[in-house]
Amino acid sequence: MKNNFDARVQYLRDCAQDVFSGNLGGIAETDSYLRQPDYSSRAAGHYYLIINEEEGIKAAPRARYLQAEFPELVLNYLTERELARYPAHGAWQFRACPWIHHTDCVDRILQGTNSDVLEAIRQAIFGAAHIARLYYLRNLPAETHTWGVRQLGWAMRYTEMAICKLLGLLEKNEYGVQAVAGLNDDDITWLTHANEDWRPIECILLRSVKKFRAAAARLSGIIECYSAHLASRYPKTQALFAKAPEVPSEEIRAMTDPIVMALRDTFGNRLLSFYLHGSAARGDRRPDSDIDTMAIFESVDAELLERVRHIQQSFNKLTISVYSASNITNYPRFRRYGLLKGTMHIAGPLCFAQESTSTDSACGIVNNAYTIRQMARGYLVAASYGHRAYYMLGLMTKLGDHGCLRPLQQLESGSYPKNRADVVAYFSADKQASALLNHASRLNEEETSLRAQLLAGRRDSLEQGWCKLNDFAAEVEEKARRYLT
Repeated sequence: MKNNFDARVQYLRDCAQDVFSGNLGGIAETDSYLRQPDYSSRAAGHYYLIINEEEGIKAAPRARYLQAEFPELVLNYLTERELARYPAHGAWQFRACPWIHHTDCVDRILQGTNSDVLEAIRQAIFGAAHIARLYYLRNLPAETHTWGVRQLGWAMRYTEMAICKLLGLLEKNEYGVQAVAGLNDDDITWLTHANEDWRPIECILLRSVKKFRAAAARLSGIIECYSAHLASRYPKTQALFAKAPEVPSEEIRAMTDPIVMALRDTFGNRLLSFYLHGSAARGDRRPDSDIDTMAIFESVDAELLERVRHIQQSFNKLTISVYSASNITNYPRFRRYGLLKGTMHIAGPLCFAQESTSTDSACGIVNNAYTIRQMARGYLVAASYGHRAYYMLGLMTKLGDHGCLRPLQQLESGSYPKNRADVVAYFSADKQASALLNHASRLNEEETSLRAQLLAGRRDSLEQGWCKLNDFAAEVEEKARRYLT
C-alpha cells in the first residue's frame, strides 16, 4: 500500500475513519476518468469511500459531512458489495489506483474482481471521441463553449489514462503510454502536457472558439489512431453489412432528407451509413425535441469534421454524431444495445448487424445502473444544486428509461418497446419504474419546477429525486443480473 501521503490525505483518512467508524472498508484515490465528464474532473483529488452494507443509505449524509471539510476534493461512495460487482470494464481502475486505507475484506474483494482491459479501452475511445466531436460540431454560445471546455478537459485526461496508458497494460503488461501508428511526433507530448498543466490551457480554450475547436479536432485525431489500432489487432464487436435503409415517417423524412442529400453531395461513398437515434427513432419524439442522428464514415479527420460542421449549421433542430467504421466495429459490447435498439437506418449502404446476446444487454443495464448511482450519490454528497443539478437529474432519468427499462423489457418479454406508451404499460405495476417514466415524460415541466424551487431556497424535491434514482438503480441492477448467471 502507498504510504507517502501528504498531510491533506492523512487528514482525510483520519476524518473518514472518525465519521464512519468501523463501517469504513477503504478509501480509493481514483482519477477523473472514473467519472462522468464534468468540471469536477479537474478537482485536486477524487476519492471513493468504500463502506460496509450496514451503513447503507446513512452513508450519503456522512459523506456530505466529510465533503464539507474538503471542498477542494470530490468524494463518492460504494458499498463493499457494489465494489465486488463493479462492471468488468471499470474494475481495473480500483486495482491500479492507490488506496489510502483498506481492510482485509476490501483486499479480498480486489483480488477477486474480474477486469476487462480491452473493453475499457473500447469504452474510453467511444466516450472521449464522442465528446471531442460533439463540441467541435456544435454552435458555441458562451454556455456551450464553457461546458465544452470543461468536458474536453475530461476527455483529454480520459484519453491519456484509459487509452494511451491502458493500451500499454494490455499489450506490454505495463501501465504507461504506448504510441500507435498514425500519430504525429508531438501528439502524446501535447496531450500529456495539457493534462499536467491544464489551467493555462483552459484559459486559452475559453478565450478562443477557434483554438478550442483545434484542440477538439486534434484529440479526435489521436483517438482515431488508437481506434484504427484496435481494429487492426483485435476481434470486431459489431459487424457492418450491406442492407437497404428503412423509410421513416413523412414528418421525419422532411427534416432528414435535405441533410442526407447534403452529406452525399459532399462525401459521396465516404458516407457509409446514416442513422436516426434518440426519441425520433424510438417513436416518442416531442414537437420541441431535436432530431438526433449518427453519420458513419470510413475514417474521421479534422477536414471531415469541419465540412460536417458547415453542413449541420444549415439545419435547425438536428444534431449529427460522427463516427468512423473502426469506432463502430470496436464498439463496447456492453453498449451495443444502444446501437441495435432504438435506432433506425435511413441512408447509406451499410447497416449494423443485429447480433446481440442477453448478456450484452444485461451488462449494459448494470453499467447504466452504476452510472446513475454514481451521479446520484455525487450530487447528494456535494449538495451542489444549481442548473447543472436538475439538468443531470433529467439526463439520468432518460438513461433509466431508454438505458435500463427498455432493454430490461426486451430481456423479460422478448420484445423491445415500440415507444414510451409501450414501456409505460409494461411497467405499470412497478412503482419505481412508473415514477421514473412519469418524470421522463414531463422533463420540461419538472425542470422548470425544480429551478423555481431552488431559486426559492428549497432543495428537498431535487434531493428526493436523486434518492429515488439511487434506489431505482439498485432495483433495476438486481433484475438485470438475473440474465448474467
